[in-house]
Amino acid sequence: MSNVTRTIFGAVAAGLMAASGAASAQDIFQQGQEPDPGFYAGIGAGLNFLEKNETSGVLPKTSIESNTGPAVILNLGYAFGNGLRVEFEPGYRSNDTDTYGGVHVNGTTETASAMVNGIYDFGLVVPEVPLTPHVGFGLGYAHVSTGAGPVHGSDDTFAYQAIGGVDYALAPQFVLGLDYRYFVATDTSFDVGASGQRTSLGDLNNHSVLLTLRYLFGGEEAETPRASAATPMAPAAAAAAPTAPQPGYTIYFNWDSAGLTGSALLIVDQAAAAAKKGPPVHIGVTGYTDTTGSEAYNQKLSERRAAAVKAELVHQGVSADEIATSGHGLNDLAVPTQSEVREPRNRRVLIVVGASPGV
Repeated sequence: MSNVTRTIFGAVAAGLMAASGAASAQDIFQQGQEPDPGFYAGIGAGLNFLEKNETSGVLPKTSIESNTGPAVILNLGYAFGNGLRVEFEPGYRSNDTDTYGGVHVNGTTETASAMVNGIYDFGLVVPEVPLTPHVGFGLGYAHVSTGAGPVHGSDDTFAYQAIGGVDYALAPQFVLGLDYRYFVATDTSFDVGASGQRTSLGDLNNHSVLLTLRYLFGGEEAETPRASAATPMAPAAAAAAPTAPQPGYTIYFNWDSAGLTGSALLIVDQAAAAAKKGPPVHIGVTGYTDTTGSEAYNQKLSERRAAAVKAELVHQGVSADEIATSGHGLNDLAVPTQSEVREPRNRRVLIVVGASPGV
């Protein structure tokens, strides 16, 4: 294992260990888009780059260079609800040989792998950028076959990988992601011609960039109410002067998250359209939480949720001067519960278009 390899792998492993410790430090990190426990399945496809290798042992030292090729992975995993995920990942990578000893030759290196990954999802509080970064590493098995000049055959070997990327919730049950994987098949060796001898290529170092799609079984569809739009507020008392109804828009959030899901973004779009129809109006944006966690933490979380909705309203063309945000924390529950209850209908933001100042 090269010094560079040790440095990269050690840094990622240390980062994952630090992330695990940070899972309880809710004042620093907020959970990602889908923190509730559950199974998921996914697929990823993209490109991979195989670093230059050199023969050693039976053959004189000769470099082998490969072209960029396709990479495909599948995964089936389980999220524990605290940011940590464990998954099984079969994968396939292919690279056509470019040169052997500086001379162009025909050939292909193919790698089939079976990995077990540990991944940690961060939920860094950046309301304007609803992305969930993650890091991880995996251990497993690789079957490598190659053909490059006189070097050919296959080898079965130990493999490991470092993982990093970002995810975006397309919808409550679908997560789109962009992933990088540094994959290493260790200490490989292959046949030399028909001699029956083998030459070493050492570690095969591979870099992959993948577009991924993950499906969350059960997911929020089964737990969280759909975001509701255009729910008129109660009319004023008969004795009061007639006024236009104040449309309310309720947006729901995943547990311990201020990230806007795909369905939530649609509701914010509707609220923004209503606000821009007439003359400038006052808009009240109020955040709420469920009863899990401390009162102080939930107050901050409710304010982050309100801030995330305001940022999206401004992105949709509503003047920031028209919007007032506030957070009520775990107070004013939509559904009264005892403490430490993950009631999805309490994890919400209420947008009131035409609200009285101070709402």
